[in-house]
Amino acid sequence: MIEPERHKIASNKHPLRDIRDTIVYVLHGHREIAAIALLMIIVFSTTKICMWGVQAYAGELKIPEIYNGWIIAGVMLLGAVSGHFGHHLFKNLRGQKVLYVMIFFLAFIMMVAGLIPSYFGLAILGLESFVFGFAMPRAQETINNLVDSSRRATVLSTANLCMSLGFIPLSQMLGYVTDKTSLFSGLMIYAVVLVILAGVTKLIGIKRKI
Repeated sequence: MIEPERHKIASNKHPLRDIRDTIVYVLHGHREIAAIALLMIIVFSTTKICMWGVQAYAGELKIPEIYNGWIIAGVMLLGAVSGHFGHHLFKNLRGQKVLYVMIFFLAFIMMVAGLIPSYFGLAILGLESFVFGFAMPRAQETINNLVDSSRRATVLSTANLCMSLGFIPLSQMLGYVTDKTSLFSGLMIYAVVLVILAGVTKLIGIKRKI
């Protein structure tokens, strides 16, 4: 293979200003990209929360810490399989639709995991990796189809930044509720919050005619 020649594009903007302009473009300048970005924040912040929650859940079940590695490895393997073969499933489920479906699926698995504290609940909570492997490529594909090549990588990076920033308040909220109640109650309350966030995002989309 012969790598194509790389051309560095000169920029007259300060890097911080360029970052600001890209964030404004993602969240305000392009309505459909803004909707996808907001939904990605909700979905993939939640999958990250569930990933960390798997260890805490196993601890609540008094599973010895020595098995944490095996549990996480199994969860990660499911995500890898989902990412590799997920394009064969529900081929018409794309764009905003797939992210909305995944929000409700995440709410379902968190509610079940909270209501049924057991090995079954732990396995259900681990399905978050399926969500990540299945939905992330489709969300990125949607952005790829909406953004021209000159800005595509920057927009994807901005979306990833927004997901990381979204994880902070959502995880703090779950941690606070868990400290005040229990992990299982926290998961159920978070499931309700997910449905509310989905509704709010939909209302914003309708108002802005996304």
